[in-house]
Amino acid sequence: GPSQGPPAPKQNSTTMLLSEQYWDKATIDRWMKELSNWGRRGKDDQLGAVILITAAPEHVLAMCSAQAMHDGEITIDAPYWAGQIAATAAQGERVLGFACKPSNASALSFAEVTSGLVFLGVAGFIDPPREEARTAIAQCKAAGIDVKIITGDHAATASAIARQLGLAVAPQVATGAELDLMSDADLALSAQRTHVFARTS
Repeated sequence: GPSQGPPAPKQNSTTMLLSEQYWDKATIDRWMKELSNWGRRGKDDQLGAVILITAAPEHVLAMCSAQAMHDGEITIDAPYWAGQIAATAAQGERVLGFACKPSNASALSFAEVTSGLVFLGVAGFIDPPREEARTAIAQCKAAGIDVKIITGDHAATASAIARQLGLAVAPQVATGAELDLMSDADLALSAQRTHVFARTS
């Protein structure tokens, strides 16, 4: 993550991870903390240096102006990808988005890495709840203990996992962005009635 410096590249590696020295920390929004790779710059024989980004798909999508096709690039179809992301997450899969951008800069600015990227697609992977987690939640509920899920996952992913865990038939979900807009009184009410807090930071 951004609070930990990226690992040093191997001596003969063709990949260089961006150092934190290239970033103005004062301008980094909280959602940037979700970046799993700050900007891995690969060396492609045809493209030269390439910025590669992987993070929460809706954030990656917001940074892109085009999407890659087998024969080139077209203008990004954001509604299509938003639907694909939501559909994948609704199956309980964790979803990552991927994007790239050619760059010949020796030091990268925040603006360069967060805009004008080419969207490459998404990948979903399954991380099913363990049976002991289901058992523990059932025991808590039987004892009158109210269980909540707080996660950085997509809201649809978190909701599906909550159902798999038996937390609720129709879990109430609130995102970190929604919580930021709540008054103290509304936040207190949400804490009582909400089963899942998603995309928190």
